[in-house]
Amino acid sequence: REEEAKYVKSQKNIDKKMTKGVEVAQAKAEVATKKKRTAKKKSTATKAKAKTSAKKKTVTVKSAPAPVKASSGPITDWTQLADSTLKRKTVAQLTEYLTEKGVSVEKSMKKADLLSAVKSL
Repeated sequence: REEEAKYVKSQKNIDKKMTKGVEVAQAKAEVATKKKRTAKKKSTATKAKAKTSAKKKTVTVKSAPAPVKASSGPITDWTQLADSTLKRKTVAQLTEYLTEKGVSVEKSMKKADLLSAVKSL
């Protein structure tokens, strides 16, 4: 019976250690998650500051001539543009670009379809 009691006691100790290990791992995961959230908040704040400073720059450069619309000037090779830049293009701009490149565009095409057509050129 003593051996059995020792065995049960050792099993309980092992269980406690395993539980403690799991708790430590969870605590580390929570800390990592908090760090990521903090980093996102900081990057968002930095982006907001950048946007604000960019707005200030455009306000101070009021005397500069008005920018020319992309559709009135020569259209560059949009396949080289980043995805984020392409996504900012309107459906009308994408349609115009594709028709100038000789791609047939249907009115029922969605923006995602137009973007993939531009990327496939």
